[in-house]
Amino acid sequence: MKLTKALAYGFLYFSIMFVIGSATGEAVSLISLVLGAGIVWLMVKQYNFTSVIESVLTGIAWALLNIALDYVIIVLAFKNGNMAFYTWSVILGYILLIAIPALVGAKPHKVS
Repeated sequence: MKLTKALAYGFLYFSIMFVIGSATGEAVSLISLVLGAGIVWLMVKQYNFTSVIESVLTGIAWALLNIALDYVIIVLAFKNGNMAFYTWSVILGYILLIAIPALVGAKPHKVS
């Protein structure tokens, strides 16, 4: 796993989802979830994983980074309450950060 690249992609995902979440609000969490899954899929396609293990570890790194950033920026800084922020859609978003790289990134690349 390329740690710097993984952290950069994870921060990029957080930044995009922060803007989407700020613009759409909680009422359309399903739309945010679908957009987030699409963004993760695009990130996986750009990342070029070399192994299944790398894709799973990178997904875990993305999820942990997003959990930490959500907690520090949204829960603590905006005083959004301790656990009130962690709705079903937020938790599912963390799961997708691991599952999509594990499933999509693990597919063998075509040799040209």
